[in-house]
Amino acid sequence: MTHLAKFLSPSGIMVATLQGRWSELVHETSPYIGEDRWQTILGQYNSCGHVYCNYIKEESHEFISGSYGVSLVKPHIAVKMVEKIPDVRIFLYQERAWADHQDVVVFGRPAFELAWLTSDPV
Repeated sequence: MTHLAKFLSPSGIMVATLQGRWSELVHETSPYIGEDRWQTILGQYNSCGHVYCNYIKEESHEFISGSYGVSLVKPHIAVKMVEKIPDVRIFLYQERAWADHQDVVVFGRPAFELAWLTSDPV
């Protein structure tokens, strides 16, 4: 998110979707990944607040090349990540806002510490 934020215009916003707390429950009925790796994911997720794990070949799709996998992040960790990005403000964090599944975080410019604008920033 920090890298992408560098490309925001003076009044640009970024909308990102993340898998958060709800994904723990979804996995119980629609597993994302093998149970052995899921338990490893949960261990790191519960200790660090965020985690990523690649799918193995048997779990991946032929139409996606390269590595990809499952990621989870707790809301307070996602917000902390955005807070560390220079010159942006957080507009929204909403759980299950994307298709009643993924969390949505919206952030952008102008930065939170700038005074009220007196004219159009564009």
